[in-house]
Amino acid sequence: MNKPTRREFLAKTILGAVGSGVALSLFSPEDLAGQATKRGYTAGRIALDIGGVPAGWIESAEGGHATSDVVTEKAGVNVVRKNTGTVVYEPITITCGVGMSRSFYEWITESIQMSRPQEGAIHICDYDGNVKSTLEFHKALITEIGFPALDAASKDPAKMTIKFAPEFTRMLAGPGKKIVLSNDAATQKKWLPSNFRLEIPGVDCTRVSRIDAITIKQTAGAQRGGIRGGANDEVMTLTATLEASHSADFSNWMKSTSQSPNSTGNKKPGQLDFLSSDGREAFFTLRFPSLSIRRLTPANSGIGRNLVNLVKVEMYYQGVQFHYTAV
Repeated sequence: MNKPTRREFLAKTILGAVGSGVALSLFSPEDLAGQATKRGYTAGRIALDIGGVPAGWIESAEGGHATSDVVTEKAGVNVVRKNTGTVVYEPITITCGVGMSRSFYEWITESIQMSRPQEGAIHICDYDGNVKSTLEFHKALITEIGFPALDAASKDPAKMTIKFAPEFTRMLAGPGKKIVLSNDAATQKKWLPSNFRLEIPGVDCTRVSRIDAITIKQTAGAQRGGIRGGANDEVMTLTATLEASHSADFSNWMKSTSQSPNSTGNKKPGQLDFLSSDGREAFFTLRFPSLSIRRLTPANSGIGRNLVNLVKVEMYYQGVQFHYTAV
């Protein structure tokens, strides 16, 4: 498939997020001209495919714009010309729940360890699954993987956020074919941020009530040319909140670290499971080979008689592994 020229792309593609921000809008000029007289489809359904294989329905998608800076050139004395610079393509951000394809989760898993460019497409469909427009993306590298904040009191659906940088994108008119995917919204398992489990050997984590959102960023891994993923090179923080009355193990860990800051015994492995609603299975697991505690501070919650003494624990880690279960 040939890479489109700058003129072809800018003439045929307008890509952006509209409405409530939960759907990706893919319009051709014909769509824009006729949208006042025909039913829109931006609030329909969004399908993702990876490597030409359907990967599942996603919650939202945005980005992929073709952009170009204005370049100023001096053509003579008091003569300045302005031209369009090199076309670049903005990152694409998608959000999804559980139940995506194995190839999708394998792309995430491998991207944490090694840069892996991927071919794919985002299909904008109506409510019946008929494709109205398609955005192809080529040689895309994952740059961020975002996991939601976990809270024992939350009842909102949990979503994962993936950002990837394509080398280029191309807009295609929808063929009108119907997409049927296995992860239909009616059959997907429920994923709530209240269902999680943190485990650290020798540390009581049973009263941890909240885990701050975790974003794994790719640094060197976002570069072209097969450079090793940067997620395991960056120092990141895992922050947990729990009742002060059950924080003795964390306090002892903090004390040991302050007394012997260079001791290898102060580093502990950890595991965070994102659980199903019944708690019997883990949809996703993050494993931290080496956690170090860095801060232990009060984090009171409540008013008056309902006051609950909480503490916030900040741990840092360098290196993380992602595991998934077929769901």
